Amino acid sequence: LEDYAFVSHSSDEPVFCSVTGKCLRNSHGEPTEFVGSVRNVTTRVQYEKMLSNANLELESRVEERTRDLQKMNEELQRSKEEADAATKAKSQFLTSISHELRTPLHAIIAFTEHVRSLESSSVVRTYLRNILDSSFTLLDIINDLLDFSKIEAGHVVLERVPFMLDHCVQRVCNLVLARAAAQELEFIVDLPPTVPAKLVGDSGKLQQIILNIASNALKFTPSGGTITLSFDYKVSESAFCPIPTAFRERPI
Repeated sequence: LEDYAFVSHSSDEPVFCSVTGKCLRNSHGEPTEFVGSVRNVTTRVQYEKMLSNANLELESRVEERTRDLQKMNEELQRSKEEADAATKAKSQFLTSISHELRTPLHAIIAFTEHVRSLESSSVVRTYLRNILDSSFTLLDIINDLLDFSKIEAGHVVLERVPFMLDHCVQRVCNLVLARAAAQELEFIVDLPPTVPAKLVGDSGKLQQIILNIASNALKFTPSGGTITLSFDYKVSESAFCPIPTAFRERPI
């Protein structure tokens, strides 16, 4: 027999006891005496009550935290959906505006080529050639806008088309020489014979890289200086890569 009992005490604090007893019988099975003990288990009961309250508080905090996490997850999901929608709208806008820009640009290129075929003056033909080079560069930039949307979608692909490196460099020079002359800058191209002339790759993106390097050199070189556009190359196990660099020399 084991039980808990509340025992009144003179103090205001309750006292909890554990009563254990056993009934003793004689040889005839008749009860003769009762033996038992009483233990004060107030401290154990108090600890059990504290533990129960702590468990209840912990469960309450877990439920509250779970609700907060669910709310945060819902907000993150809404933010993700809004960001995805904004990215999709931006990609659609870039695709749409790129197509709209390419249509008149193709017309400019076509008419310029037609006029150049009819023009006999070498000076005018040079000017028209510069217009064509600038148009093709702008067309590459517009195509890059499309590539940007493809990058976000994970669909970007680099071209692998044979091209001549010197032609690519010449187109860049045609675009920057007039600006260099206007700034009284000497523009030198260092394309050593050790760099292969015929390459396979994305000539449009390489031309844009060279143009960006040259444009930055023009932007930060003071009047009267010298700009050297130098080329080197690096060979890996699977590819050859030309490395353009620009050096600026200040006037003395």
